[in-house]
Amino acid sequence: MSGAATPAPVAPSGPSAGPPSAGPPGDKIHRIGILTGGTAVSRFAEGAPALAAFRTALGELGYVEGRHFVIERRDAEGRPQRLGALAAELMRLGVALILAPSNVDAEAAKEATSTVPIVFVGADPVGTGLVASMERPGGNITGLTVASHARGRRLALLKEVLPGLSRVAVLVNLAYTSVPFQLRQTELAAQSLAVPLKRFEVRDSKDLNDAFVAVTRTHPDGVIVLNHPMFSREARRVAAFAVRNRLPMVAPYARIAEAGGLIAYEPDVLYPFRQAATYVDRILKGATPGTLRVEECTKFRLVVNLKSARALGLRVPKALVGRADQVID
Repeated sequence: MSGAATPAPVAPSGPSAGPPSAGPPGDKIHRIGILTGGTAVSRFAEGAPALAAFRTALGELGYVEGRHFVIERRDAEGRPQRLGALAAELMRLGVALILAPSNVDAEAAKEATSTVPIVFVGADPVGTGLVASMERPGGNITGLTVASHARGRRLALLKEVLPGLSRVAVLVNLAYTSVPFQLRQTELAAQSLAVPLKRFEVRDSKDLNDAFVAVTRTHPDGVIVLNHPMFSREARRVAAFAVRNRLPMVAPYARIAEAGGLIAYEPDVLYPFRQAATYVDRILKGATPGTLRVEECTKFRLVVNLKSARALGLRVPKALVGRADQVID
């Protein structure tokens, strides 16, 4: 008899806690509606990594496209006013559930139906009214959200590099339902760190140059960029502004750090869409969406641009570099 103890089974956690998936329920082909494109960037355009991640995760759960499910994708192409009609179209097709890859998409789906299950990926679902609570979202909706600590963490990272930080500019586009929540989280972090913030609002790409001029007039010690698809699309312009004005910048997108920004702290953007497949699996097997807790995704990537740090005359602490998932040198 071996003297080694038999390890105790690990209790499952997260939204997929419970018995392992036994494959698709029956032989029925389920129509999965995807309502997307309410923001300027469609995360589920055909061929997009998020859509591929979702399909792959369903495959890993035993679902074969064409045999167990088909995807009905409706894309508003950046025109949120079209979402209502597209959601109604999905209803007429008799979809088994709707996947909504952003707050704007989820709000439109929720307005369209109170019975067809909705799985969302969004931000601040309680504050925006998508769900009643994280533990019991209620109604016909559940999903995933990015951990709220990220916004305060970006300011803390800037202060880690600049301990004497005293003035910080915040670039923000408020034309996005989750951004006020991001701003509140950043402001709370600023209060705890005793670092004054000054926000500069940008509504559209054409407003960026005016915002850049306004930022430089305040002579900040550094700049924080809040999440918005526009800043991701304009990564090169945003990074070039930081480099040109010798401003340490912390951004929510790796592409900004790769283009010359100092630091990026970004969520693993594919993880929530892989996890969304577990919600779909459980719902198709009879789970009630409103009883499935909303998962807060905590997977983030830290990118540090040492080349930019040297150009700025900054020394990035070794501990910070050691934590980085990607170092640009």
